[in-house]
Amino acid sequence: MKKRTKKQRQRQTEESLSFFPILLCLTSGLLTALTFTRWQLEFLIWISLIPYLISLADKTLRQRMLLSWVFGLVFFLGTIYWIGHVSFLGLAALCLYLSLYPVLFGLAAVNKGGILSLFLLPTAWVATEFLRSHAFSGFGWGLLGYTQFRNLPLLQSARISGVWGLSYLVVLVNLALAQALLYPERCRRNLTVALLLLAVFASFGAYSLNRPVPSLPVSLSVIQPNIAQEDKWDPDKAPEILARFEQLSLKAAREKPDLIVWPETSVPGYLQDEKWLRDNISALAQSLDSWLLVGGPRENVAANKYYNSAFLFSPAGELRDVHDKLHLVPFGEYIPLRPLFRFLPDYGIADFSSGSTYDLFSLPGKTGGEIKF
Repeated sequence: MKKRTKKQRQRQTEESLSFFPILLCLTSGLLTALTFTRWQLEFLIWISLIPYLISLADKTLRQRMLLSWVFGLVFFLGTIYWIGHVSFLGLAALCLYLSLYPVLFGLAAVNKGGILSLFLLPTAWVATEFLRSHAFSGFGWGLLGYTQFRNLPLLQSARISGVWGLSYLVVLVNLALAQALLYPERCRRNLTVALLLLAVFASFGAYSLNRPVPSLPVSLSVIQPNIAQEDKWDPDKAPEILARFEQLSLKAAREKPDLIVWPETSVPGYLQDEKWLRDNISALAQSLDSWLLVGGPRENVAANKYYNSAFLFSPAGELRDVHDKLHLVPFGEYIPLRPLFRFLPDYGIADFSSGSTYDLFSLPGKTGGEIKF
């Protein structure tokens, strides 16, 4: 029997991966997904990445890639599972694609506990979030900073850094805690730095919240009926869905907003082609005495194209403007790299076309002039 060389034994040791690091990644993926649920567990985001970051310590490049892919797959399955109601195959394809972004982070995640890595690794994470939000028209759901929408002091910093600053802070704190567990003698300084930065963000927010709020040139009401995804495109439930929107819009109208906004694809049908839908929404806009912005699909019969569109109704019930969405969701609203995925449309994935222009809508301002949006 041929004996293995020392180099071969070392390579086998490096490439073998026990179940424990994988378990850590599974745990992190699940905990991080739970921070995006309705159960108000967003506080977990400050520790949910620790098992995953610990699992990457002292691993080879290939191992870090595998562990990061496992984390990403569990995280995205736990946050966008509802897409399965639209297309199960689309959900599978989207999760496999999105899991590549944590893999990119894993390529850079060499963590030796130094102060430099404390600042560079959160930067690498934010870079992957930014890339994911723009590549193939982008998929910006599940950014870590979104979990802090109830944390009003921290949320104030988003007006300067956007969601990216909050994601950076979340990863920074998780990394500092992971380093403190991995390298307790070397990383007390890192943990102190992270907590000080967290205190700076919170202090800025507390200061901002105590400043007087300026008056705004336009008042808005946003409607969110929480229609179950499996009910959304059921033709038999369209009247019920529309009635729910009408009820909430009439309630919002009591505050006399200038503009009432419905969600994207909120209209349960093709507004321009189905007379009963258009007549109902036009009549509702008149009864609201407000401008009304609704979302729905639109068909261009001549071009044989479908669009995800926004429709603006005036208080007189007139359809004033239409905008076709430019930033479509890959595998949810369109199929990227179509030649490679010709079989997917047969499984029910939407196949919208992207709009071609940036359209500005306008409202009359409270003090004259127009408000553009």
